[in-house]
Amino acid sequence: MSREIEEIGEDSKSTTIKDAETNDVYVVVGKNDLYVVQWALDHAVSPGFRIFLMHIFPTIKYIPTPVGNLSRSQLSKEQVQVYINEENNRRKSLLQRYIRLCNDAKVSSSLYQSETSIQNSKTLLHDSS
Repeated sequence: MSREIEEIGEDSKSTTIKDAETNDVYVVVGKNDLYVVQWALDHAVSPGFRIFLMHIFPTIKYIPTPVGNLSRSQLSKEQVQVYINEENNRRKSLLQRYIRLCNDAKVSSSLYQSETSIQNSKTLLHDSS
């Protein structure tokens, strides 16, 4: 498989990988990466291509409270679940903006999410390339 890798910006943690054999473009996105998706749509995607948005988010270990960050074990299961639901809703809203950008450009898109530790996410990205 022939791959062309484009780094977006000097300090960016986002990467675009273009697979020449399948016309697939993989874009790793974070919290504020609308410009990354737009760049991929403008520079890496041609008619008939598909874009795969990949979002890796950290495992929730601490939960912000008015008295500071508390570990999950210091809160009730209900409190933890409320926070997890809020985070999932925020993430869903964010990722919908990326998908909408692809839809507006009439590009087929798919979304992949993975919850993992920062250490494991670096391994995942290196192993997949």
